Amino acid sequence: DTMKSPMSLHRYLSLQFALVAALPVVIIAALVWQFLMPQMRTNVGIQHEGLARAIASHVSDHLIGGERQLVAMANSVASLGPHPSSQLYALLDAQCGNGELFETIYIVSDRDKAISSAGLAYLRRPKREDLLGMDLSGRRFIDMARDTGKSVWSETFLSTASSRLAVALTVPMTESVMVGEITFDKLSEFISHLPMEAGLLTMVLDRQGRIVADSQQFRWGQQLSLSALPASVSDGRAPYSSSSFELNGRSLLGTMVDVPELGWKVLVAQPIQNAYK
Repeated sequence: DTMKSPMSLHRYLSLQFALVAALPVVIIAALVWQFLMPQMRTNVGIQHEGLARAIASHVSDHLIGGERQLVAMANSVASLGPHPSSQLYALLDAQCGNGELFETIYIVSDRDKAISSAGLAYLRRPKREDLLGMDLSGRRFIDMARDTGKSVWSETFLSTASSRLAVALTVPMTESVMVGEITFDKLSEFISHLPMEAGLLTMVLDRQGRIVADSQQFRWGQQLSLSALPASVSDGRAPYSSSSFELNGRSLLGTMVDVPELGWKVLVAQPIQNAYK
């Protein structure tokens, strides 16, 4: 058997040189990881949080503006007193428009919890008769508005008009309640038009962690575990922070802030590999 020849001097010196050359790189990488990465993460957190707060403000203004409109509509209808159904349909239809905010607005009688009148977005108006007389006694948000005497935002449910995921705003009236439904696809469309940097993902989540709006317009309705997401920053005194999490097999870095008026959250995130470029 031929014995292995010892390492040549040339190879030994080359290896030594490579180790000496690599040592500064390793030291610099360690210093970057220990000192610069936390600062970079903080900077990304500041950027994300500023954008998340701006979007949270837009979402809040959008929905609270819709609430004011619906309250004004309920007061207007109440002040009209008894009037022909066709006149009421026209008023409710006009408020729905093309469905930019409310897909449908309907009035539910306190007496039998059935829909007595309904307005719909333009393309859904031929389906009006399908809604009239529908029993909504199982819808908890209708009773909540009546019990509290003030407007109530619902949890996620299937739209009465289209069976799409939606949230509803209920406004109490004298002997009835007025309900306006907003679908997730419309909320997603709204936030997708807000100005934001390319490559950033923005999502709005309800109290249970369900995605009610997604800037990329395909994740809405997906249920997420809030414990697996970045902790939300509820006020400006909290430190700017971001943290990594997994979404559909992708590693993301994100920051989350609260929308206190609705109990929702806004999450801004981007792929980790893009965050520190």
